[in-house]
Amino acid sequence: MTTTLTQRCMNYFKKVHNTQNNENFFFQSCNGQPYSRKSIYFNFRQSLLKAGISHGGKGKGSRVHDFKHTFAVYCLKKWVENNKDLSAYLPVLKTYLGHKYFSETSYYLKLTADTFPFLTAQLEKSFGTIIPEIEVQNETD
Repeated sequence: MTTTLTQRCMNYFKKVHNTQNNENFFFQSCNGQPYSRKSIYFNFRQSLLKAGISHGGKGKGSRVHDFKHTFAVYCLKKWVENNKDLSAYLPVLKTYLGHKYFSETSYYLKLTADTFPFLTAQLEKSFGTIIPEIEVQNETD
């Protein structure tokens, strides 16, 4: 995050969270609980409308989850461009995304390679052995 966004989040946290209870959600509804999916979806759609971004309905147009995808892909892109060791940074991305298993995070390796073809060589160099190639033989009856 940028320094400005980090500072805004810190200010928000100080105003909203009066205690250091680790059970608190960062963004709380008025009753101190997490927002419902319905509420998040409604507010997201309202934001799209205010921004003049059309939405074609369920299954069409932007989704809240697209922010997570974009974040993951651009993190990987930035790390590769800065010659970071992806084997060291992949656990960081896993934590950022809230994934329990690396298999969940490995999806973004493919997504990144498809979106930014110049990254494929670097990804293959770092992770080419995760899924080994196998030779498939056709059986004839």
